[in-house]
Order: sequence, then structure tokens, then C-alpha cells
Amino acid sequence: MAIEITGQKATVSVGEKISLGVKYTKEWGILKSVEWKIPGKMVKGYAANFASGKVTKIEEADKKKFTIYFYWVDGDDGRVVDAKCVFTSGGKDTNKTISATFDVKKPKIKSFTSKTGSVKIKSGEMGFFGPGIKWTAKVAPNGAAAGKIAFIQRINPHRVWTPGKKWTSSGKFVLDGANGKTEIFYAQKKESLSGADATLKSNDSPSNPLNAFSNALKNTGEDKFELYLMYKSNESNSIWVPLGLLTWDWKGEARRTSTSDPWGMHGTPTFTRNPSGSNTDDFPEWDKYFPNLGFT
Repeated sequence: MAIEITGQKATVSVGEKISLGVKYTKEWGILKSVEWKIPGKMVKGYAANFASGKVTKIEEADKKKFTIYFYWVDGDDGRVVDAKCVFTSGGKDTNKTISATFDVKKPKIKSFTSKTGSVKIKSGEMGFFGPGIKWTAKVAPNGAAAGKIAFIQRINPHRVWTPGKKWTSSGKFVLDGANGKTEIFYAQKKESLSGADATLKSNDSPSNPLNAFSNALKNTGEDKFELYLMYKSNESNSIWVPLGLLTWDWKGEARRTSTSDPWGMHGTPTFTRNPSGSNTDDFPEWDKYFPNLGFT
């Protein structure tokens, strides 16, 4: 009297779609209920575009459906999934737990580093130059399927021209698309991860134009950033999942005594110096795209 979990695979990668069900012969009767016990961190979905990035969580009701689909976010070998089934036949219930074992592979960050410049006035702008920050991430497949890696950056900006205007996300992190036109990834850049270590590099130089408003006598820039290192398996129906996170910020102020005077740095600017990234299973989420915030 065979009974088994369908959709099981010995080895899978994070971000791959896992669809499981129960297959049984008629001798068991009718499948009355199923309760899935699934270890590890998982999500029901992740959708990201310029307008929003959003995780769909697995609900308790999902774990009681005859079939379940999900995506693992963290990796581990020997992960045992149980399906606690109740069958009914001739007015009698029969309890049966069946299991499937998965090795869930996640790429490994070998290094996630940066090199920073300085905050200064340059070519009519005040900002973080040099460039302000250069990132380098080196990733090993670690048994995961061939795929791609990319950066996604969120920004919490606060830029003020006084008297004049303010450019801010009101304390929220939003997508920093780096002038993206087709993809949400920073600098529209992805690297292949297949069989060997892959290296992803990019940089950022956030700044304020000093003459954005002709009557501005004080120009303040204060931004916080979250740079996510992401991976997506080439297996069909896979989603992007996070590997690492690097946080950084910069702050500076330029002033002039009148609109006819030159701009000069005021006080001591600050910035994160050569920050390193660390592992994360948390997804970047947002509901706005930075260049579309507008002035207030």
C-alpha cells in the first residue's frame, strides 16, 4: 500500500520552487487532511520591481493544504519534511506520517568588502566621491545550482537645500535603482555563478548639486544605505534570495554666506569607512523608487 510525497528532490538550491503533494493508493481510502512540517526559513514568494519589493509569507493555512509550494531561503543538508496525513475509509480514520529528505544548497560568501573615498565638494556638487564607495563580493557556488548574483541597494535619503527644498523618503528605505531603466539591480549588473567562484563589483558616489536652488545658502546631504547581495538559481520558477548585506552612510554640509560666494565645506563630514558585509536571510523590501520621490 504505497504512499509517498511527490515533488521531492535529493538536492535543491535556495530560491527554487518546491511543490509537494501526497500520492497514495486506493487502499488508504480518502485523504482527509494533511499537516506539513517543514524546517528552515521559507517564503511563499518574492516579487520585486521598481514600484515595490515584497515578500509573501507562508501562512499556517498553507501548511494544511493537500499540496504546498514554497521557496527555501536558508541552506542545510539532511532537511526532513514531514506530511502528517489523516485518511478515512469505511468510517475509520488512519494516521500516517510520511517524510522526504532534502539537501538544500546555498551559495557561500567568501568575501564582501568595500573601499571608501571621502566627502567633499567637486565639480559643482557636494557628496561622497572617490568614488565614495567601491564594493567587491566574491561568492562560491557551495553546491548550489548555476545561477546569477547581483546587488540590490536600498537608500534612506535626507537631502536639504536651505532655504529651498527637501528630498527625503521620510525615514523609510526605498529602492535605489542607480538610474535603472529595465532592471532593479544596482548599475543594471549581474554576474554568472556556475561551477566556480564569481566576483561582483560596483560603486556609488551619492551627491547633491550645489546650485539646484539659486537662493540656497546651506546644502545638507545625509543618506543611509543597505546593499544586498542576491542569488537566483537558473532552475525555472526560481526567485531571487538574499545572501549578504552591507550597510553604509555618509553625511556632509556645504555653506556659503551669499548667493555670489563660493561654496565651502562646513564642519567635519562623516561616512562609514571600508565597511564589510555579512550573511543575511532577510529580503530587501520597498514601496517606492528613489528617483521618483520628488522634492517637498
